[in-house]
Amino acid sequence: MKRKASKFFAALISVIVTVSVLTVTVFAADTKSISSGLKKYLSNPENTQFDFSDTSVVDNDADWTVFVLSRCGEKDVYPEYAEYINNAVKENYASLKPSDLARITLSVKAHGMDPKSIGGKDLISALKSVDYSSQVYMSSITYPLTALNFAEENISAEMLDTMLKTIIAGQQSDGGFPYCTVDMGYGISSDIDTTAMTVQALAKYYNTDERVKSSVDKALAYIKTQQFDDGSFGYVAWNSKSGESTSQVIIALCMLGIDPTGSEYSKADGNPVSALAQFVDSSTGAALDYSNQPNTLSSYQMLMALNSYERFKNGDVNIYTFEHASTPGPGTDKTTGNTSVTKTETAEATTVKTVDIPRTGSSNIILMSSAALTVLSGVVIASKKKNEEQ
Repeated sequence: MKRKASKFFAALISVIVTVSVLTVTVFAADTKSISSGLKKYLSNPENTQFDFSDTSVVDNDADWTVFVLSRCGEKDVYPEYAEYINNAVKENYASLKPSDLARITLSVKAHGMDPKSIGGKDLISALKSVDYSSQVYMSSITYPLTALNFAEENISAEMLDTMLKTIIAGQQSDGGFPYCTVDMGYGISSDIDTTAMTVQALAKYYNTDERVKSSVDKALAYIKTQQFDDGSFGYVAWNSKSGESTSQVIIALCMLGIDPTGSEYSKADGNPVSALAQFVDSSTGAALDYSNQPNTLSSYQMLMALNSYERFKNGDVNIYTFEHASTPGPGTDKTTGNTSVTKTETAEATTVKTVDIPRTGSSNIILMSSAALTVLSGVVIASKKKNEEQ
């Protein structure tokens, strides 16, 4: 009888382990396959339609695509980018906004170029000359903060204090951040993408500045209110899930040293990373936008998120820390990050004052294991009683 009981318990434990493994598999996205598909899509000029011969405008999507491909080790995909961005900056410098300067700084630095010499202009000096206390769009402060840190530029204590104060002052009562702190006719409300990008920019100072820690904690509380049961993020009130929003949250969490697949951000049907699979177009490998169409912007944001997650898992520097910097560990000082922008506004050639609007393990495994252990305990007790009776 004892022998039979041992076999029974062994079989039951095997079932428990199998259930746990299967549950993990359900919640685990095939990140390598998805990343590979995204890189392939973004590396194909027929998909991205970048026109590097047109230097009359600076292409946001081209900058971000080059940035993330470079961070993925694919610096040679668009060799014509270097000449293009030099000419585009030279031609459009007087109209570049702080977010433009920041985005281009990130892109050229990642691409192996010097942001102090692009189109004959010093982008770093231009970023340092901005009056950040007067900015009303969050991207006009968070992007420059991210870019200056990525470029490994010293930010004076005075300028950093101004940037942090202005960012935190824009936080709303619900903990989120709006893309604009002034009512432009459509109200001021928290935005999930902007909030996640702001957390990315503040991440470096989370463990060294109490103001930042308090602000980020409130922002994370807001972010959690916008999470769906499958682990994705978007706008819960509108029942609108977004691969872009989910990607920005993943980047933010990784920069804070928080595992996006851990129990804190795992829901009944998945986690942020596993949720990304639903936003992938199986025929092209591209990410899908809000209208469920393959999209370059959505694709580079999702690739940024997956690259951030891989870096987090491997203990590498995060996506917004330049490669040769020391690797941050959980609980240590970390760095910053961000994503895309759209609208064009004018600015001074050197002292840029105006900016643009940004474009924008599982808990139930524990429950199942706990339930299984409860069942096992019951079986043990029942078996013991049965043995005693016999």
